[in-house]
Amino acid sequence: MRRSGAILLAGSALLAFSAIAVAEPPPFAAPADTARRAMDSGHYMEASRAYEEAAQASSGPFNAEFLLSAAEASLKAGDGARSERLLAQIPTGSLDISQMSRLQAVRAAIAPAAATTPMSGSWANAPTALPALPSGAGLALILPLTGPLATTAEAVRDGFLAAYLKSGGRTPVRLYDSGGSNESSLIAYQQAIREGAGFIVGPLRKESIAAIAAQGQLQVPVLALNYLDEAARAPNNFFQFGLAPEDEARAIAEQAVAQGDKRAIALVPQTEWGERVLAALDKRLRELGGSVIKSARYKPGAVDYGDIIQDLMNLQASQNRHNALTGIIGSKSEFEPHRRDDIDFIFMASRPSEGHMIWPQLRFYRATGLPVYATSLIYNGAGDAELNGVRFCDMPLMLQADSNWASLRADTADLPAIKNQPRLFALGYDAYNLASLMQSGKMQTEVVIPAASGGLVMKANGAITRTLGCAQFRDGGIRALDASSPKQ
Repeated sequence: MRRSGAILLAGSALLAFSAIAVAEPPPFAAPADTARRAMDSGHYMEASRAYEEAAQASSGPFNAEFLLSAAEASLKAGDGARSERLLAQIPTGSLDISQMSRLQAVRAAIAPAAATTPMSGSWANAPTALPALPSGAGLALILPLTGPLATTAEAVRDGFLAAYLKSGGRTPVRLYDSGGSNESSLIAYQQAIREGAGFIVGPLRKESIAAIAAQGQLQVPVLALNYLDEAARAPNNFFQFGLAPEDEARAIAEQAVAQGDKRAIALVPQTEWGERVLAALDKRLRELGGSVIKSARYKPGAVDYGDIIQDLMNLQASQNRHNALTGIIGSKSEFEPHRRDDIDFIFMASRPSEGHMIWPQLRFYRATGLPVYATSLIYNGAGDAELNGVRFCDMPLMLQADSNWASLRADTADLPAIKNQPRLFALGYDAYNLASLMQSGKMQTEVVIPAASGGLVMKANGAITRTLGCAQFRDGGIRALDASSPKQ
C-alpha cells in the first residue's frame, strides 16, 4: 500500500474507531470522541483542545492527524496564533500529500490576516503572524486560493506538494493566497519576501504576474505560472512557465511536417484561445516551409458545421462549377463534388463534445484520408471510439508513454486533483522541480528537461516552453505516435 494511502486509511479508521469493537480503547479514544462531538456541535475551541489532548496521548501518524485537526478547529474558533503553534508541533515528514494540503490551507487562511493588517512605515516594519523562513532558503508558492480560480489553484498546489514530498521536503515551503486581484497578489508577494522567501513560485493569473513584473528590479527570483504578453519586457530573475496552448499548436505543426504534411486548413472556436492556437500553428508551419491555407471559426456549442466545412473543403466551389457547366450544356449529369486537393491535413480545435460533432461531418464532406489533428482539449484521459483516427499532442503525464509518469499517476491516484485536473497537477509538480533546479544553479538555457508537462526548455528571455508527444485515438484507446510514424 502506498504511504499516503496508508496514512489516509489510518486517519479514517481512527475517526471511526467508536464503530469498531475493541477490548481496550487506545488512550486517545476518549478525547478524540469528545473532539468529534464538539466539532459537530460547533464548539470549535473545545474541539481544538480535545484534539490536542488526543495528540499528546498518541504517536506517529495519529499524533500528526490530531495536531492538524486541532489547528483546523482552532482556526474555525478564530484563534490563528494557536493554530500556528499547533502546526509547529507536527513532526517533519509525518504528513501525506492530502494532509500537507490541509496544513497549507490553514496557513493560507492565517496569512491574509497578517497581510492586510494596517501598517505604518516600510514593509520591513510590518507585523508578522508567521515564523520567518530561513533567509534566502525558503520557497514561497503564491496561488489564488480564494476566488474564481480557487479550484484551479488547488490542483496546482497539490502537484507542487507532491513533488515537494517526493524530493524529501528539505526546503521550507510556505503557501500564500493571491486572491483575485492585482493588489492582493502584490500583498502576497511582498509578504513572502518579508517572511524570508528566497525564491517565489507564482502567481497564476496573467494580470497578477504582469503586476509583479511591473515592479522592476525583483528582490528574489520569481517563477511565474503564466506568461506575460509578447510585447511585455520581463525584469531580470523573472521566469515564466505555464500550459500555453501555443506549445500544442507548435507540436502539431512539427509532427505533421515530420510526416511530409505542410499545408493545412483549420477550424477553431470563435474565441481568443482559438485565435492564439491558430496563429501559433500557422507561424510554426511557415517556419517549416508550410502554412495554414484557409481557416474558419465556429461558435462554441454549435451542432451543425456543414456550411463551414463545405467552404473549407471548397465543396461549394466545386458544386458551383458543375451548376455553371450544366447551364452551358443545358442538361443535367451525375455529379459528386470534389474537395480541394491542395491540403495535407486538417486542424480542429475543440472539446470532446464538439469533436464528436465535427469529426463525422468532416468525414461526410470528403475529409476521409486526410490526417486530422486536435489540441489536448479533445482528450479527457480516456479512449474515445467516436474519435478514432483523430490525432492530438499532449503532455507525458497524460500520454503516460514513460513508466515514470504512469507511476506518478498511480502513486497519486487518491488525490482529487490528479483525477479531475491532471494537467494542472503536472504544472504544479514541474514548478517545484524547476524552482529546485534554479535554486541549485543547474538550470541551463536551450536544454530539454524531461518533465510531467513536457520536455521543458528555458529560452534566453527566461520563458520556459514545452515540447510534447503526440497520440492517436485508436480502437477505443490511444496509441502514441512518433515523428516518423507513417500516415494512418
